[in-house]
Amino acid sequence: MFTVKKEAFGSTCSYHLVNTNNEEYVVIVPSCGAIVNAWFVKTQNGFVNIIDGFEDDQDFEHSNGTSFKSNFLFPFPNRIKDGTYSFKNIKYQLPLNFPQENNAIHGLVYNKEFKVLQTQEDIHEARIVLQLDVASLEGFPFPFSLNITYIFSETGLQMTSEMENTGEEEFPFGLGWHHYFKVGA
Repeated sequence: MFTVKKEAFGSTCSYHLVNTNNEEYVVIVPSCGAIVNAWFVKTQNGFVNIIDGFEDDQDFEHSNGTSFKSNFLFPFPNRIKDGTYSFKNIKYQLPLNFPQENNAIHGLVYNKEFKVLQTQEDIHEARIVLQLDVASLEGFPFPFSLNITYIFSETGLQMTSEMENTGEEEFPFGLGWHHYFKVGA
């Protein structure tokens, strides 16, 4: 059996997708860019969190802009030198969120609040569907709706994304996940 539990995460909340058969679980934080903040797996020595996450929403707010731990990356997953790009002969200026390198990095949704569209639990999986609707972002004046779905089951964690262009013009985009697995002890 799988369950979805809503828990406190500082002044906001997280959602725990729990496998009640072995007590392993994944922690998703919708208000912090829809991040995967923890993933507790059972080992011979007890439970181990394999994600290097944040302590709470204040830690996220203070540290995320330098680490981008487990952030979903959209509309670009890379670094854009000087934060400028051209599309259809129009030049755009993105915010330089990594000024020490004079770059825009890791997209524009890494710190946005996603709303919870759906949670689902049954004997096979726990699921959460998150959504972000945007009319325009600095340097990316294109409206879109972005859904991220996390599914936790016996086979592990699955993440899918679905982007809908809600405007009239086409636009460029890329996406990715900036995973932050713990290694070592």
